[in-house]
Amino acid sequence: MDRARSLLESGIYALGSSSGLTWSILLRGYSSNGLSIEAFELLKRMDLEGVKLVSSSYTALLDACSGPVFLELGKKTHARVLFSGLDKDLCVVSSLIVMYGKCGSLHDAMTTYSRLDRPDVVCSNSMITAYIHSNRMAEARGIVESMVDPSVESWNILLHGYGQNGNLEEAKLLFDKLPERDAMSWSSILCAYVAAGLGAEALMIFREMDLEGFRPGTKSLVAVLEACGSLLGDLAHCKIVHSSIAEAGLDRLKGVETSIISMYSRCGSLRVAREIFDKRPQELRARWSSMIAGYAQNGHAREALDLFKQMLLDGVEPNSITLVSIISACSHTGALGDGLRCFGSLRQDFNIVASDDIYKCVVDVLGRAGMLSEAEEFISAMMPFEADSCTWMSLLGSCRSHGDVRRGQKIAAMEFEAWSPTSSTFVLLSNLCVAGKSL
Repeated sequence: MDRARSLLESGIYALGSSSGLTWSILLRGYSSNGLSIEAFELLKRMDLEGVKLVSSSYTALLDACSGPVFLELGKKTHARVLFSGLDKDLCVVSSLIVMYGKCGSLHDAMTTYSRLDRPDVVCSNSMITAYIHSNRMAEARGIVESMVDPSVESWNILLHGYGQNGNLEEAKLLFDKLPERDAMSWSSILCAYVAAGLGAEALMIFREMDLEGFRPGTKSLVAVLEACGSLLGDLAHCKIVHSSIAEAGLDRLKGVETSIISMYSRCGSLRVAREIFDKRPQELRARWSSMIAGYAQNGHAREALDLFKQMLLDGVEPNSITLVSIISACSHTGALGDGLRCFGSLRQDFNIVASDDIYKCVVDVLGRAGMLSEAEEFISAMMPFEADSCTWMSLLGSCRSHGDVRRGQKIAAMEFEAWSPTSSTFVLLSNLCVAGKSL
C-alpha cells in the first residue's frame, strides 16, 4: 500500500493536484484496504489543495465508514454530498444506504432509500443489505418480492442474509426454490451451513456444488476451509481438502492460502501452518495476521508476540484483526501490560480505530487480571458504543473467576433487564454464587 501511495501521489503531482479523479483512486485504495482513518486524513489534504470531490470520491469515503464508530463521519460525508448536488447520483445513494446499514443507522438508510423516485437494482440491493445488517429479514424479503423481475444477485443477497443471521431453515427453503442458481448461490448456502456449525453438511454441499459443475470462488473455498478447521477439527479432512484445492490450482487465490494457514492452526497443526507461511514472501498482512492468530488461539502467546515484532521489523503494518489476536493472546497468558500497551498504541503508532472486537478483548484482559472495577469503568466510560450482552458476559465470567459475587449479581441483573438471558447467564450466576459461598 505504501508503494501504491507513492506512485499515486507522483501521479497526482504530474497531472496536477486538482485532478479529483486521481485523488479518488488513492481514496479508494485506502478504503479497500481498511485504512479508514487514512482515507479521511487524505480528504483533509484534498480540501487544503482545493480538490473538487467527484462521485467516486464520495463512494470511497462512504465505503470507508465500516462500522458504528464511523457513523458521524458518514453523516458529515452525507451532508457534503447534499451540498455538492450529487444526492441524485445512484452510485452515491447506494453507497449512502450501505454506509448507514453498516453503521447501524437503519432509519437513515430507509429515509435515504425512500427519497428515490425509482430506485434501481443496485440501490434496492443496498437497502436489502441494510435490512440484513439489522436482522430485519421480512423487510429485506419484501423488497426482493416487490421487484418486477428480481435478479439472481438480489435472491443471493437475501439467501446470504438468512445464513448470516442464523436462519438456516429459511436459507434452505429459499435455495431449493431459487428460479436460477449460480456459483454465488451455492457459496451462500455453503456459508449458511458453516455459520450454523454444520461442518460435515457443508462439505457435502461443497461436493454437490462441484458435481453440478460450479467452480468454487474464494468465498466458497474460505467457507469450506473454515468448516474443516473450526468445525470438524480433523487433520485428515484438512489435508484432503487442501490437496483437492491445490490440484485445481486454487490454493494461490487471494485469501485462500491465508485460510489454509488458519485451517491447520485451528486443527492444532501449527507446524504445517508455519511451513505454509514460510514458503512465500511475507508481504501480505493477512498471512501474518492469520499465523499470529493461529499461535494466539493455541495458547502460544510468546510465539504470537515474537511474530508480531518480526512483522513490524519487516515493515508490514498491522490492522485491527492482527491486534485483536495479539491482545487476545495477552489476555489468555495474563500479560496485562503488553495487552494494554498494544491497545494504547492503536491510534498513536498504527493509526487504527479500535474495532468492537478490540474493545471486548481489552475488557477480557482487565477481567482476567482481576481488575474488575477497571473493566467495568472501561465498558461504561471508554467504549464509544453500547456494550452488548457478549461484553457483559465476559466480565460476568471474570467476576466468577475472581469471586466478586456482588458485582456479578449486578451485571446479571443488567443482563436480565436489557437482553434475553441465555442458559450461560444462569450457569455463570449459579457458579458465581457457589464460588462466593466457598470463600
